[in-house]
Amino acid sequence: MKAIGLAAIVMAIVGTLSDIAAQAIITNRGAGLASAYTAVRVSFAWIMGMFTFLFLGPMTLIGTSAGAGDVEGAGIFARMAIFSAVVAGLLGAGIIPQVDEGILGLFGQTEVTEKGATMFAIMAYAFPLGVLIDALVGISIGLMYVHIVVLQVIAAAVVALAVGLPLFVGTALELTAFGISAVAAECVTVAGLSAYLLTPDRRRRYGFLKMFSGITAEKFKAFGAGFGVLAVR
Repeated sequence: MKAIGLAAIVMAIVGTLSDIAAQAIITNRGAGLASAYTAVRVSFAWIMGMFTFLFLGPMTLIGTSAGAGDVEGAGIFARMAIFSAVVAGLLGAGIIPQVDEGILGLFGQTEVTEKGATMFAIMAYAFPLGVLIDALVGISIGLMYVHIVVLQVIAAAVVALAVGLPLFVGTALELTAFGISAVAAECVTVAGLSAYLLTPDRRRRYGFLKMFSGITAEKFKAFGAGFGVLAVR
């Protein structure tokens, strides 16, 4: 539990520092642009908050199974989590871009809606990556691979800044630069976590590539019940 708490602290600190660095640069281009950046980030934090069950679900179910010595069950729940994330991600990518004006309009500033539209659209269409990361992080922590999650969070922050700041400063892309950098960081995170989980030993041990094998009605019921409670919460 201490390791999980440490991971949460590191993730919060790295995320905050990354946002502060970006805000410091953006503010030099005007308060309107800074407000639009903040609005988009807050909007997606809220949207992703509604899908935290994709993180908590795998972590709880997989952790319980692995702790009880049910390695096969842990692998089955992991695969079910990925399937759920893919479905939720595709649905979100189809819906969220259509309601961009409604969400950004909640901030009551026309400038925010105009300047933040492109960044919002990029992140909306990349929504499947975000929920897939939630599932992968939940799986990794459930299997107690906390260290890889911490390393990937740091790597993602570095990539986001390394891509976003030069594009923002050296081009006329404005907030589009940070939309691109956010997607780049998500790609790095998905690739890093997937590569770690799919090493030959872990792949064989947990049966990560067995697709629908072993997903019985009993497993599906346990999975649905666990996710249902978390989704409601």
